[in-house]
Formats: sequence, C-alpha cells, structure tokens
Amino acid sequence: DENRLSGKAAEWTAAVHTARAEAQKRGARARVTITPNAQADWTAGWTVFVDATANANGGVSPTSGTPNGNTILLVTEALPSRVKVDAGSTLTYVSFVGSGDAVVTPAAASASGYDKTRGGYLRGSLRFKAGNSSRCLKLVAPGVVDLAINTASCA
Repeated sequence: DENRLSGKAAEWTAAVHTARAEAQKRGARARVTITPNAQADWTAGWTVFVDATANANGGVSPTSGTPNGNTILLVTEALPSRVKVDAGSTLTYVSFVGSGDAVVTPAAASASGYDKTRGGYLRGSLRFKAGNSSRCLKLVAPGVVDLAINTASCA
C-alpha cells in the first residue's frame, strides 16, 4: 500500500509540474489544466491538457473522442481500488496561465471570494489514502505542491 500510495501521489504532483511547465513554455495566453477524468473524482485518474475553453473544460477532462479544441498532453489511468482520494470538494481542477501561476477561472472566482473579473490564485488540497497511510498534497500559491505524510489535517 505504501508504494502504491507514494507512487500515485508522485504521479499527481508530476502532472501538476507538467501542466505548470507547459503553460510557461506556451506563453501568456496559454492555459494548461489538470482535471479529474470523472467530474470531481480524482480516483478515476486525471488529464493534463491545453485548455482552449478557458474554463477548465467545465471541470471535466476532455477525451480523445471529444477534445473540444483542447490539446491533451497526459492521461493518467484510474487509481488502484485500495488507493482513495479525498479532495474535500476544495480542489476540482488546477489551471495554470502562461506565467506559471495557478489561478481560478473568472467564473469560479466569484464563488471563491475573488474579484470575478480577474480570478485569483488557486489553493486546495488532496489526501491520497491507502490503509492507515496517507499523503496530503497541498497546492499553494503560485502553483506549487507541498507534501505532508500521515498528517491529521489536510486543509
């Protein structure tokens, strides 16, 4: 369980780093997003894509059959059944602009208390769990992942 847990937490972290690096490489107008493969369910895996919709593709990963103009960069398969993810409904996508900053979309910003016309920094956390072990991955401004192992709180 420990190896699977560490591996999947590392895969998610690598996907975030890939999305951030790709957004920086593509420039100021790029938006690269990572979303769960099933709406708000990270256990189904995740997809990194160049977001042509500018709204995290509605919070749902594009598929090769319906990319909606998005360019798919990476698709991760579903997690093993013993590995669970608790997002606490705080992190349903991660989106980067060309500067490498993780931001909420203007539409989501008003619900998050940010100026709805400008968006704001995205923050949130995911807890990967297997048995009695866990990994807390916190997305902190401007878009970096912080890892905590077996902590009581993951907020």
